[in-house]
Amino acid sequence: MITKEEYLALKAQFDQQLSQLESAIKNIKAEIQKYRECTNTENLFLTHFMKHKNITTLTREVIVELIEMIYVHEGGTITVEFRYQDEYQRLMDLLEEAKAV
Repeated sequence: MITKEEYLALKAQFDQQLSQLESAIKNIKAEIQKYRECTNTENLFLTHFMKHKNITTLTREVIVELIEMIYVHEGGTITVEFRYQDEYQRLMDLLEEAKAV
């Protein structure tokens, strides 16, 4: 037997847990939807990325598929602009979010 106060306290605790779980489910469903709506660009990014994941030498094929532009600045510094940089960053952000959950 529990008192009315104990019942109300437990009910409030369970309601809070239920709310948190429903929120987590909603977030997971939204993330699943993001994956389902991947554009061809993102799929192409994953295809190229996975194809070259274990490269040991830089070849012309790798450069053409993964690098957009290489800038050589005065003084010899180099800036590399990668293809699919946004997609890569989005994937890294999703992985970080998944680790946090």
